[in-house]
Amino acid sequence: MQRADLELGLEVQRALNSRIRPLLNVDAGDIEIVEVRDGHVRLELLASCSRCQLKLGCQAEMVLPVLRERFADQGATFAIKGVPDHL
Repeated sequence: MQRADLELGLEVQRALNSRIRPLLNVDAGDIEIVEVRDGHVRLELLASCSRCQLKLGCQAEMVLPVLRERFADQGATFAIKGVPDHL
């Protein structure tokens, strides 16, 4: 893993811990970083989020916009396993 990817992963982890994970935890859900490579961060929904019928809307309205806005200046891209890339 390149140093830039390691630093990006740590920053994304901080954002998940402070802004996103607490909201998901309310409904017994969670999210984790699967991989960071060349500025692309792959995430996976866990626990109740992985089987929730509303996960597409939640990710499109909450998770991806927060991450994209926070890391826009770094050119980072994000994908969530099982969620279409166009969200």
